This record gives sequence, C-alpha cells and structure tokens, in this order.
Amino acid sequence: MSLVDFVFLALVGVPALVWLTALAAVLRMIRTVPVLADLAPPPPSRWPSLTLLSPACDEAEHVEASLRSALRQDYPELGVVAIDDRSTDRTGAILDALAAEDPRLVALHVTALPEGWLGKLNALRVGVERATGDWLLFADADVRFAPGVLRRAVAWAEHERLDLLTALPEIDSAGPIADGVFGVAGVVMALVGRPWAVPDPRSRVVAGLGAFILVRRAAFDRTPGMAWLRLEVADDVGLGLLLKTHGGRCAVVNGRGSLALGWYASFPDMAAKMQKNWFGIVGRFSLPRLLALSAVVVWWALPPLALVLPIRTPGLAGLAWVGPAALLAATFIAARWMRLSRAAGLLPWVGLLAVSWMMLRSGVIGWRTGGITWRGRLYPSAMLRASQRVIL
Repeated sequence: MSLVDFVFLALVGVPALVWLTALAAVLRMIRTVPVLADLAPPPPSRWPSLTLLSPACDEAEHVEASLRSALRQDYPELGVVAIDDRSTDRTGAILDALAAEDPRLVALHVTALPEGWLGKLNALRVGVERATGDWLLFADADVRFAPGVLRRAVAWAEHERLDLLTALPEIDSAGPIADGVFGVAGVVMALVGRPWAVPDPRSRVVAGLGAFILVRRAAFDRTPGMAWLRLEVADDVGLGLLLKTHGGRCAVVNGRGSLALGWYASFPDMAAKMQKNWFGIVGRFSLPRLLALSAVVVWWALPPLALVLPIRTPGLAGLAWVGPAALLAATFIAARWMRLSRAAGLLPWVGLLAVSWMMLRSGVIGWRTGGITWRGRLYPSAMLRASQRVIL
C-alpha cells in the first residue's frame, strides 16, 4: 500500500464508519421514537392538574406569545407559573400584565441570585415551590404550543405510566449555517443520545430538552429536587438524569407540529448563546479538550476532499463515496424527521465546520474569562467543574 493510499484510509476509513453507524442510528430513531402529534392516547379517567413553569430572563420579545399559546390550551386543570429571572427588559411587566388578565397565571420575580446556584435553576426552584399541579411542565419562555398539545402529552404520559416525558421541538430557521448545525445535531442526537434507550431502566441513557419536560410531581418529590442540580450547566438533561436515577420512568417524543421555537436568530447569535454549552458541557471547562474535539470534527468532515486524491488501488477509490453518502443520507433523513429547513438536510459539512469553529471560539473565551457567563453572571470553572452530574 502506498503512502497516498494510507493517508486516504486515515482520512476516509474512520469517518465512513462513523457516518454509517450514524445512519443506522438515525433510521432506528425514526422507527422507535413516536411523533407526539400522531399519538392518540385514551384520555385519563380524571384529568390531573398541570402547572407550566416558564423561567424567563430578558425574553420580552417572545414570552407573551409563548404564554398566550399556553393559556389558549383546552387543558381543564391548567396553571401557569412564570418566573422573571432578574430581567433587564420588559419581561417582568409583560408577566404582570398577563397575570392581571388571566387568573390561571402567577407571575413571580427573582431579584437576587443566591450563592451556589445557576440563574435558571434557581428560577425553576422558585417556580416549583409555588406549583400545585399533579404534573409539572418545564418549558422555555419562547416555546409556542400548538392547540391540544397539553392534553395529548399528559394523556400519553398517563397511558404509558411515565414519570417524565420530554419532546424535541420544531426549530425555526436561523439561516443556512445555523440550520446546517441543526441538521448535524439531529444526527449526533441519534448517534450519541440514543433516545430509544431512554425508557429502558437498565440503560444509563437519559434525555431532557428544555423546550418541553413534563414531570410527574409525585416522582419529582421522591428526588432531592432542584438543589441536586443547582450548578448543572446541562440543566435540561440534568432533569432527565434526576428523574431516571431516582427511579422515574422516562421517554422521548418528537414534538414537530406540536411545539415550535426559534432558538437562535442567526449563526452569530447561536455561537454566542452556545458558548457556555460548548465550554461547560462538551469541553468540561478544558481548552485542550475542545481543541482536540474540534480537530476530530474537522477530520470527520474531510472525506469529500479525499475524492481528489490520486488513488489507484482497486476498491479504495469507491470507499471515498461511502462516508459522504452516509452522512448526507443521515442528515437529510434526520432533518426531514425533525421538520427542519432544506439547508439543514443538505449542508452537513457546513454544519460540521461551523461546530468545529464554535468549539474553538468557546474554548478560547472560556479559557480567557476563566468560566462561563450566563444570565449576566460569570461562573468560574473551578466552582462549576466538580458540580456537573451530566457527563458526555
């Protein structure tokens, strides 16, 4: 085997194996994870009470539409606790106006953050203390709820005897680069997250998506509560870990057609808001780790370049098409299943290179500042590192 052939195999072989495995995982995901809008569970004999918890920090642009979509639901026993977490915009005033308009909504205002807590988790703690529902729905303040979704979700959770049900939302387009990242994220979710394994009590796989986490209050009360997660950067996955490790039965559904939100306005907005996730969750507060992971992502994106190498060994030239074809197929299928934009399904290489760049950017910022900044406060890496329960 020539040196060119060896380099070719190094560039192509491992990525091809990764993307073939990912394609198989995506196909398994779409076969086994149900779409919430397609479910028709029987209604429970009595509708349990439900409290929606909506923590909001500087969400004046989105929070009113989100809460109005919740209050328009036909769920018979619905209460809403909206928590203004130290907002500097009109969020608090909007919540107060909505509370005055609809008695089902209670507006709470957090004005100071206790030591040893992340802001969102403290806001959720405050909300849980006020909640009275048999079920708690943790949902981001920019989620838009389709009609009937709360009835369907609670009925399904009751029918399946679940203690936690989380749903993957439909995501608004944020431009071609950000959409490319969303498409790749769908593939990685299948490959690494293995959502079909979440219901298996023997599996360590857990899930939680901040847009929609429905939790049985009785099961939540059997856990140590929000204090167990008070410094957890991956707060949504942390909720899934909290419930499952304390005996809760958990599951994942696809929320397309039921839940929607715009996570980011653009790719620069994505890079800025995901900095804490890359550095804290993926990088584990380590610049060298993020540098290494960034290089691996670039390596996995390289196979198309191998098509220009002068390969003469029989059989090797055809291998150059395997990885790119598997990656494109996996991303296209995942994007359609999640109802993402066309760009999300057709630009996986753009998404991979964007992810690599965001990892580098996040690592440099985290190393320079010595931690992560979230909701207006800098949290030192030394304080957070030992408190992370979610380990990717």
